[in-house]
Amino acid sequence: MILVTGGTGFVGRHVVHALLAQGRAARILDLRPWPDAPRAVEVLQASIRNQTALKLALRGVTGVMHL
Repeated sequence: MILVTGGTGFVGRHVVHALLAQGRAARILDLRPWPDAPRAVEVLQASIRNQTALKLALRGVTGVMHL
């Protein structure tokens, strides 16, 4: 599982789609929603400054792409 912070932005969406194309699992942590996100993507809507949300987002993650 790869965590992508800022994954709902222009670059983030492309990164997420590239991860999925490689068969990787992706989780997004971002303030903005992504209503039409691919079903395979877990979207957590919160700030990276929120320690509780960040700890939750990092569970089971093997890598982070901070955008």
